Amino acid sequence: RADRPAVLVAFDAALLEQGHGRALTIRSVFRDAADRVAREGRGRFVESAPDDVLIEFGKSPDALAAAHRLWESFLESTRKLDLPTPDLRSGIHRGEVTRWRNGYLAGEAIAIASRVLSLAPAGRVVLTDPVVGDVDEPDGMEPVPEDDVRDIPDVTACWALPLGSVKAHGAT
Repeated sequence: RADRPAVLVAFDAALLEQGHGRALTIRSVFRDAADRVAREGRGRFVESAPDDVLIEFGKSPDALAAAHRLWESFLESTRKLDLPTPDLRSGIHRGEVTRWRNGYLAGEAIAIASRVLSLAPAGRVVLTDPVVGDVDEPDGMEPVPEDDVRDIPDVTACWALPLGSVKAHGAT
């Protein structure tokens, strides 16, 4: 068990309705981009569903920078392959992560990252208060309405940030 940031990034699942071949290509491009971003940022990539990925990092700034790099990489790759432009969204929370022997990750950080991901509009990353406390406050952060955050355990506030504006705030 460790207290680590978890990044959950999803793309618009409607893209998977583009036909079987295109859907497989989009999913493959997304997975390859996530795997590359995880390796480059010293993260651990875990696939969790056809239209989202989970990446665990040691530090919140690395997780935030990875969300941006994944957005850039996926956007560039889909454009090169003449695929539909993806709408990505991301949620980041720092908390307990448990790694099972089979490599599966579980824990508070992942469950809460999933909850805040659901608050993220397309093209945005939502950060919980523990993550914001770990990073240099980026320009363009907007508070998520309190009513949306109220039922998320151990989170008092969240902020949304455009993915394209995210920089490597203190990332190593």
